[in-house]
Amino acid sequence: MATKPSTATAALRTQKLQLELIFNSARDMMLLAEVDATDLIRVVTVNRPYLETVRAAGYALSAQDFEGRSFADVQAQFGFDAETVGRMRERYEQVIRSGQLLEFEEVTRAPTGVFHGRTTLTPILDAAGACTHVLYSSQDVTAWKQAEQERARSEQMLRAILDHSFQFIGLLDPAGRLLRANQTSLDAVGVRQEQVVGNYFWDTPWWSHDPAEQARLRAAIGRAARGEFVRYETTHPAADGRLLTMDFSLKPVRDEQGAVVAIIPEGRDITESRRAEQALRESEEKFARIFRASPDAMSVHELDTGRYVDVNEGFLRLFDCRRETVIGRTPLELGLWSESLERQGFVEQLRVEGSVRGHPVIIGMKGGRQRRCELSAERIEIDGRPHNVSVLRDITDRLAAEQALRESEEKFAKAFRSSPQPLIISEIATGRYIDVNLGFERVSGYSRADVIGRSSLETGIWENLADRQALFARLQEEGRVRDMELNFRRKDGGRLVTRCSFETIELAGVRCMLSTITDITEQRQAETQKASLEAQLQQNQKLEALGTLAGGIAHDFNNILTAIIINQELALMDLDQPADLRRRLDEIGLASNRAKELVRQILTFSRQQQHERLRQPLQMIIREALGLLRASLPATIEISQDMAPDAPPVLADAGQVHQVVMNLCTNAAHAMRDRPGRLTVRLALCRLEPADCVPRPGLQPGPHARLTIADTGHGMDATVLARIFEPFFTTKGPGEGTGLGLPMVHGIMKSHDGAIFVQSQPGEGTTFELYFPAAPATDSAVREPVAGLVPGQGESVLLVDDEEAIGQAVGAMLRRIGYHVEIYEDPREALACVQARPGQFSLLLTDRTMPHLSGPELIQLARTVRPDLPVLLMSGMSGSNPPDGAEAEAGYGLVEKPIDIAELSRTVRRALDLTPHP
Repeated sequence: MATKPSTATAALRTQKLQLELIFNSARDMMLLAEVDATDLIRVVTVNRPYLETVRAAGYALSAQDFEGRSFADVQAQFGFDAETVGRMRERYEQVIRSGQLLEFEEVTRAPTGVFHGRTTLTPILDAAGACTHVLYSSQDVTAWKQAEQERARSEQMLRAILDHSFQFIGLLDPAGRLLRANQTSLDAVGVRQEQVVGNYFWDTPWWSHDPAEQARLRAAIGRAARGEFVRYETTHPAADGRLLTMDFSLKPVRDEQGAVVAIIPEGRDITESRRAEQALRESEEKFARIFRASPDAMSVHELDTGRYVDVNEGFLRLFDCRRETVIGRTPLELGLWSESLERQGFVEQLRVEGSVRGHPVIIGMKGGRQRRCELSAERIEIDGRPHNVSVLRDITDRLAAEQALRESEEKFAKAFRSSPQPLIISEIATGRYIDVNLGFERVSGYSRADVIGRSSLETGIWENLADRQALFARLQEEGRVRDMELNFRRKDGGRLVTRCSFETIELAGVRCMLSTITDITEQRQAETQKASLEAQLQQNQKLEALGTLAGGIAHDFNNILTAIIINQELALMDLDQPADLRRRLDEIGLASNRAKELVRQILTFSRQQQHERLRQPLQMIIREALGLLRASLPATIEISQDMAPDAPPVLADAGQVHQVVMNLCTNAAHAMRDRPGRLTVRLALCRLEPADCVPRPGLQPGPHARLTIADTGHGMDATVLARIFEPFFTTKGPGEGTGLGLPMVHGIMKSHDGAIFVQSQPGEGTTFELYFPAAPATDSAVREPVAGLVPGQGESVLLVDDEEAIGQAVGAMLRRIGYHVEIYEDPREALACVQARPGQFSLLLTDRTMPHLSGPELIQLARTVRPDLPVLLMSGMSGSNPPDGAEAEAGYGLVEKPIDIAELSRTVRRALDLTPHP
């Protein structure tokens, strides 16, 4: 019995030794730990590889340093940080708790570096399945990890190099499938790696644009798979739509046995270089064309020897030679340079600076002639040897032209400065004066120093800036301006009236304006004085004619007054006979209207105003003049008138036409005063053809209104006929005429774009023909019929007239048609009424001429307290222009005397409706 335990013990010892042998012989690190309820685990033992690895990591530890130690003790010996210790504790707790094996990769930092281990924690269970021990085993993979990291870094660097390469690089298998493409090639066509990898290379976007290139690539890959290096030029589409030119190659990759295992496709973008080559070829072609076609003499020399390599047609033309006599020879041999030293200096400058510009030279020509030239040259390389391209320009004629130009400019400057005509040169862009001459200084009062460098705006020379704008607009459009009349201000403030012409010129590359000025101030003043004298003479003629007509006018007025007086007396007698009374009153009305019309004609004829030509027929104007004239002519003179209805309207001033008819008819009556005679006045349509205008100077072809005035008087001989239109020439006796009538008629016809012609023989009478051009037709508005009385609506009217009878009569008329009327004879009282009650009156109706205050003065004062007051001004001066009325009548209407009740009602209504009032 005693031997059995001994045998068992021996067997157990043997088993333990075997386990220790296996434990220590393992290549992996091993640590056996017993589960401890207090300290988690306690180390039982560690094997030899564990100790060797720990020592290699820089820890001087033995087996005794581990055996019996707790988990915390072991971790403290290694000096691990809290995070590493916590992570390892969790792993042991997981294994002890779960009873399951746990594998993980361990990375710890040791004194000699980082330790990488592939670690396993294996639980050892008792019969009840509880974990009693844990076996820690770890394979040291530090060297392998370092190798892996190094390989990854190498791959990353290689990938970065490939991806950032400017070239297109990839990898194919021998069948042509794409294994990889670098980022440059992917970005070029706008695809990702996964979209193309695995596809046959010829089916990828780099090649799908051209089936011919796909077939070519497929054949090239077959050659590369057989070990051949293939290279050719092709194209790839770019993501931005461009077509890139590529230098493309396929390089086979072989294994150790020489078999092709892969193919490297590589592409280099040569688009820009090809463009540059094309541009270079085009540039060379352009240079060759320029070289051949240039009018300048161009040549190519060897720089060292000076021998000509090539010359152009301009060279041959300048020197009158043939190409074969020049090529291979030097300028000195040809006698083109006058001095060898001069050429040596030129060549040395070209060697140092590389180019020469505008070098002046004197070149010898055939026959001993010499020409002045400019020589420019550039150093170039041809086949590695220095040459120079020379351009020789003959400037002999240019220098002569420049000299002539300088002389011309000097002459111009002298002429400019000394010309009596005012001249200005100014910049167009800025308006600044560049130069002015003595003529400008004389007429403007400005000195040259006053204006040079300043603009016309700064000097304030323009009287009206709108004229300046109009000038530059015309200059911009037409390039020049002729005879433009402009007003300027002299330095002393006086007006300078000018006729100017402007021309654009260029000075030193700057656009300028040459202004030529003619002073017409005195001419315009003389014209104004002449016009004033003519107006006075015309008015004197009118007054003279009125004096002639005075007897006839008095006769007509006496007839009218006789009718009024007789019918008024008869009306008083017929007060008890209403029908007879109405007839007498109607007769008085008719006579009054005849008197009104006679006054209107006299005023129309005698008025003094600015002439205004209006489109109107002449028939009515001529009849009115003859009506005035009839009563003043002797009964022995018969008046015959024929007014054709188809005579065209003309542009005419009625007053001037009145004056023409009166003057010619009065002269005709004077010629027939000693015997019976006939005065014929005829108006007709006359169409002038070009041939008709030849004997009628001053007329243009076309329709005209022809007025003929003929008499049967004593006529005129040729001597008198030649002078009748001369001012102050007259055949009348002293006190019978001024000699200004016919010159005035002649002037009026010219101002009407017409003409007057006369035919006369002694004893056969005289005939005047007056031609008025027909006025163009206009779209005239159709006149609506004039309404009768327009009733009032109870408005209040303030009536002012210093004539009591007129005031009462007009007031009665207004009350009769529906107005409230307040009448004043003294305008001062009327003004006081307006000032006291400014809002009471709807309208002010006042006479023009009154004592104390005139009508316009009353209106002005009334409107200071009532600005919106509607106003009408009554006047018996129909068509006149009294001194106080020209400016004051703005803003109010006129009522002409004698007053017609219907017209008055319409005028008052119109004034009230057009002007807002309370």
